Amino acid sequence: MTTPLQTTEMDIGKKTLIFVHLVLYMNCVSGGEVPEPKDLVVDITEGEVVVHWDKPVGAPSDTQYNVQILNYSDKGQWTAVHSCTGITYQYCDISSLIYDYRKTYRVRVQLVAGDAESAWVKKILTPNDGKLLPPSFTLWATSSTIAVKVHQKPILKKLFPYGVTYTIYLEDRDNKTTTAYLNAETEEDQKKTFSSLHWGRKYCVSIKVEGKGAADDSKVSPQQCLQLPEQEWFILAVVSLSTLGVLAFVAIIVMIPPMLPETSRENTCCTEVP
Repeated sequence: MTTPLQTTEMDIGKKTLIFVHLVLYMNCVSGGEVPEPKDLVVDITEGEVVVHWDKPVGAPSDTQYNVQILNYSDKGQWTAVHSCTGITYQYCDISSLIYDYRKTYRVRVQLVAGDAESAWVKKILTPNDGKLLPPSFTLWATSSTIAVKVHQKPILKKLFPYGVTYTIYLEDRDNKTTTAYLNAETEEDQKKTFSSLHWGRKYCVSIKVEGKGAADDSKVSPQQCLQLPEQEWFILAVVSLSTLGVLAFVAIIVMIPPMLPETSRENTCCTEVP
């Protein structure tokens, strides 16, 4: 005979067993047989988009990964990244699948081991929210000016259709810094000239860039330094004086009468007249 207490305990045991089987079934259906990738990170640098992740603890030795991308703004379907399907390394470059740098995308990564698949790990990304690299530039100088030519990258026009702003720092030997701003709305190289500088003095230039509407700007570039040449009139004056000095020396040499040798003078004095 079964008591009410025993019946209650049997019911609890059956429910627990059913719950365990249900969890196992859901894990099998959802791909939870293997652990999912860990620490998914999207690295964006001037339109280059690379996804990184870590291999989870306890992952099988035959682990592979699948990567898919979705244009989140268009609410389309997930697209497999063919170059990152069944891979064994923990990164994937999806730059070639980014066509509109102002739209939002989603990327997801899945771990696969044999017939077992993990759950997907997802991230949202916007290409123009990435990092910017310090600009490159070229310097030209006269005795009183420095011209800075900034090399514009075509990708910046795609990332920031409203243009970018360059901040240019000019530093002299007294650590005095002059700041100038250069707005660029085209893909052509941009130029900024600093005037009324001191000839013969050393100046250093560094630049950073910021996209209009962007959250962050780039780091400041390494300095490029040069010393301004001498003034043109000073160079001409030095050359002219040097030329006059040489001519004067030559004239003096020409005007001095030639000196006769000592023996010739003695012979001239002692020659008898017939």
